[in-house]
Amino acid sequence: MSHRLPTDAEIEKLITQVYEGMPSPEQSRLSSIESQLLKNIKINKEKNLNKIPWWIVLVLTGGFATAAWWAGEVWFINEDEKQQQEQLNLMNESRTGMNTEQQNKQELQKENESYQRGDTPVIYQREYF
Repeated sequence: MSHRLPTDAEIEKLITQVYEGMPSPEQSRLSSIESQLLKNIKINKEKNLNKIPWWIVLVLTGGFATAAWWAGEVWFINEDEKQQQEQLNLMNESRTGMNTEQQNKQELQKENESYQRGDTPVIYQREYF
């Protein structure tokens, strides 16, 4: 004995018959279900209020404090460096004497003379066998 499976059209017809045969929803029943759901939601909200673990709050607070401290240090260090650079620039501008081009030429000549003499120490020398 084999069972016959219903076709899609037959299933659709059965579902529509059951749906049409159901009574229409009553407003009083719907409002009571709604009120019960709202009560459950309020109770759950009250229970879950302020349930953040203390260590998460501690870690976040420490992270923010560390970030603020680091940002302040970086900002103040940059300000100090800017002030020092400005002071160095003012000192270099106030110097009198030779022009910077003449100083560079003399330094280059001194370096060239020291290398041309050939009396520099040997740092690395390859040996041939």
